[in-house]
Amino acid sequence: MPPKANDLKDTGDEAKASKALPTDAIHPSVTLLRASIPFSGAKLHRDTHDWKKWEHNFRMFTTLNHLTHYVFSPYTYRPHVEPRAFSNYTENLTMAVAALQSTVDDSLHDLIDYEKGVRRSYEALRDHCQSAGPICQVAIIRQALSTYCSPSEPLVATANNICTLIDTAFDMGAITRDLFKCIALLNSLSDKSYESIQSTIPARYPTPPPKRHIPRPKS
Repeated sequence: MPPKANDLKDTGDEAKASKALPTDAIHPSVTLLRASIPFSGAKLHRDTHDWKKWEHNFRMFTTLNHLTHYVFSPYTYRPHVEPRAFSNYTENLTMAVAALQSTVDDSLHDLIDYEKGVRRSYEALRDHCQSAGPICQVAIIRQALSTYCSPSEPLVATANNICTLIDTAFDMGAITRDLFKCIALLNSLSDKSYESIQSTIPARYPTPPPKRHIPRPKS
């Protein structure tokens, strides 16, 4: 007599269960994690684009909470061999997305996608902050050029601030000949009588908002 469909299903489940590691049920290789140490840096904001400083603080945050592998080099688990470890790993991935969301400003929450996961959400944040456009580059480079040493502040601190601003501008894209022309032209308007002209440039060319994620309807 041929086996019934339910019998085949049970046989398959038993075969999968027999492949599971005997230690997985009691001592799974992956345990549930909790982000017990809060993020101590400044949250990443849509208009600041201080990516390098935020990334440094974020990597320290993920390291202290054992989330580094979930964001930057995720593991690969076979659910039939380690079912409990795989379940814990899946929950940890979701928790990692929430941890990432807690480190950015509300203006960037649209780039956090729980369906795509923490790695793609992190890459979306990086791409957004490093492709802000020439107008933001001009503003940052002008800020670097207008930063001066002061007896009240250590020279090293001022130098680090200038270098950080320059690095941020270069991370947004190539510094072209036309961009330098734009910088020079804006610097020529530094007199107070041209403040109205300077203020209209950011207003006319604001930083583009992040692309909104529109979830697809489930079939």
